[in-house]
Amino acid sequence: MTLYFGCKGHEWDYLYKEEFNAHHGAGLLKELHCAFSRDQAEKVYVQDLILKNKDKVCQALFDLNGLFYMCG
Repeated sequence: MTLYFGCKGHEWDYLYKEEFNAHHGAGLLKELHCAFSRDQAEKVYVQDLILKNKDKVCQALFDLNGLFYMCG
């Protein structure tokens, strides 16, 4: 399972940080990609990370019959 999570700031907005890291560390989440749009000069959003990893995302969706859930 791969998770893309985004919010404004790592320090004040990162909901479920401990749970995400625990699941990633335990291997339940194979990949964890986080976008924090206000933590650096150039804004980074979830869609930027998905576009960066578009080949993996497309393979998971089309070749491996993966599911895509979006919230927010």
